[in-house]
This record gives sequence, structure tokens and C-alpha cells, in this order.
Amino acid sequence: MTDLDIARNRLVREGLRLVAIRDGEVLFLSRAQGVGELVELLEREPEALDGAFAADAVTGRASALLMLYGSLRGLYSPVISQEALRLLEQSAVHVEYDRMVDYIRKRDGEGRCPLEELTRGIDSPAEAFEALRAFTASRAHTQGGTV
Repeated sequence: MTDLDIARNRLVREGLRLVAIRDGEVLFLSRAQGVGELVELLEREPEALDGAFAADAVTGRASALLMLYGSLRGLYSPVISQEALRLLEQSAVHVEYDRMVDYIRKRDGEGRCPLEELTRGIDSPAEAFEALRAFTASRAHTQGGTV
């Protein structure tokens, strides 16, 4: 079984939101919605995803750019946005997905996800990481919640 298969199986079987595997070893598991935990991981360990394979429940521009920042090698996502797929494929990341959407919607289903808006026009993973790090820090301070 490949690392991508392991990540996909754990995501689906355990109801996780994000799983990262490298050489059969679990690097990261998350049940949280949003990119906050991924930003924290990359802030602590910028090479944490280097060469890894991941499964992400919903992949938009923000997630894709963070995964590129972390040098991810392959991804499975049940739902991926067109822009996320374009960014990952341009960087030669192996991508498997079930459904592609125009963009990721807000959690209430109304309009574009704020992180899709925040990263619109940003193609640099490092620039996106800095913008998302600032965004998640400000949200944690003002709302005390997850992003």
C-alpha cells in the first residue's frame, strides 16, 4: 500500500480532515476544519511535509499553497477547487480527487471561502504562508476559534 493510499484510507475511515504520511509513518493528523493547524505545523517545522503524501477533506487555494510551501509530493482530496488543482499540477504534485469545484464556499454555503479570497492572486507558496499565518493569528486573537 502506498503512502497516498494510507493517507486516503485514514482520512475516510477515521473521519479526519487532513492526514500526512511519509515512508509509511504518520506525520500529521487533524480533525479541525480550516488551515489553522496546518499553518501552525509549518510554522514549527517548515520541512514537516517535505516529500510526504497527504489526504485533505477539502482542498482550496489556501491549502494547496500551504502544501506547496511544505513541499508535498502527492495529494488525495474528495473535493478540490480548480485553482488548487492548477497550482498543484503546475508544481508537479501528484493529485487524485473525486470532485472538482469552481471554488471552495464559505462554511454556510454562501459565497467564496475567505481563504480563497485571501489567496486569490497569490501564486507564491511563501507569500501565501505569510498571509495565512497573519490571518490565522488575527482570527485566533479576535475570535478565539479555528480558521
